[in-house]
Amino acid sequence: MRRNSGFTLIELLVQIAIIAILAAILFPVFVNAKERARQIKCCTNLKQLTQAFFSYADDNNGLLPMGSRRFFYTSGTIPVDAACIEWTGTQWRDWGEEVRKIDVKRGSLWKYVHNAEVYNCPTDRNMPSWYNGHRVTVGEPCVGAYGLSYSMNYYLCLKSVPGGKYTTVKLGPATAGRAGQILFLIHETRGNATTPGINDGYFSWPGDFYDKIHYEGTACSYADGHVKWLPNLEMKRCENANPSPWWRNSYYYFVSSPAFND
Repeated sequence: MRRNSGFTLIELLVQIAIIAILAAILFPVFVNAKERARQIKCCTNLKQLTQAFFSYADDNNGLLPMGSRRFFYTSGTIPVDAACIEWTGTQWRDWGEEVRKIDVKRGSLWKYVHNAEVYNCPTDRNMPSWYNGHRVTVGEPCVGAYGLSYSMNYYLCLKSVPGGKYTTVKLGPATAGRAGQILFLIHETRGNATTPGINDGYFSWPGDFYDKIHYEGTACSYADGHVKWLPNLEMKRCENANPSPWWRNSYYYFVSSPAFND
């Protein structure tokens, strides 16, 4: 008698079991590959933004763009109606003001970047921000809608000058000899329902949030332009060190007074 060429039930079950085993082995590999690709894109974004900062400084006598408009306004350094903007395009003027939406196309780096996607990591795509317990969708035209993945080390955002005023930081003197150690930009967490972490482009540490954004750490750039992934344990070590390698030179060499003012 001629044998049927089809699968028997046992053979079919064996084939299904083999496929299931292979899927269980390969699926985590595919997921890991996708996250690795997002991490690489995040590092590319950081590299491009950091180079844009350097180009801005080259065109502005070595000075970095404004990192936190609020300090300038509240100290009276610039008039309330001034057109001065942050690198992120934030339009706020003081801590209590509700005009805080990010608009990178109005930011001081836009002429060097011209691509809004560079300001956001692919891992953050469609991720909500949180502001005072309110879930804010990326791009939503309301209070707290930042839509920004990256923040600048606040030691490079601004510095004090006599009279209680502020000025932007001159990149060369602030980082000379230590540029490879000084944190420049970081992929800061956007937070969640219980831990708000909306990014305003200003990473004030310790206190502002970092997270396990890419595996057990996040991506950072440094004042010499290099970009790397930093594990959370190393992040905490740098935050707690005295002197911290992340401080600009005026703090690093005067560790007896690591306050905000020079």
